[in-house]
Amino acid sequence: MDFNQTFLSALLVAVFVLFFWGRLRHDVVAFVALLAAVVAGVVPFAETFSGFGHPATVTVALVLVISRGFQNSGAVKKPGSYAYVSGMPVVNAIALAGGHTYRARENKILLTRATDPKNVKHPADHDTQVLPGDVIEVPERFF
Repeated sequence: MDFNQTFLSALLVAVFVLFFWGRLRHDVVAFVALLAAVVAGVVPFAETFSGFGHPATVTVALVLVISRGFQNSGAVKKPGSYAYVSGMPVVNAIALAGGHTYRARENKILLTRATDPKNVKHPADHDTQVLPGDVIEVPERFF
């Protein structure tokens, strides 16, 4: 095997290991792999993004976009609407939703108050009181 074959084989193994590991976003892994192939000279610079025009790539991208639409915007195990409990802090509301997933940014919680006509997302901590109609968002982390 020559360098290109060895490099691409090792790169594919690394990409699949990172995909199965699941700690990094798939799009980030794929983009870094593409950049590594370009830097190594395996993929010509002029053809770096030419694959994005292929119908298969467009189909996969659309499937990912549509499937993302079915996910909740946050990183909790059981996203959804829950009954209001007077005096409940954000930490209890997150626990009610099954707790954080492994990809959650646990230190960044966003709260949109139902009484806010502009629907501004405000930072919240675990002790912030939840009001009727509030939306709690726990964003995903990149790594």
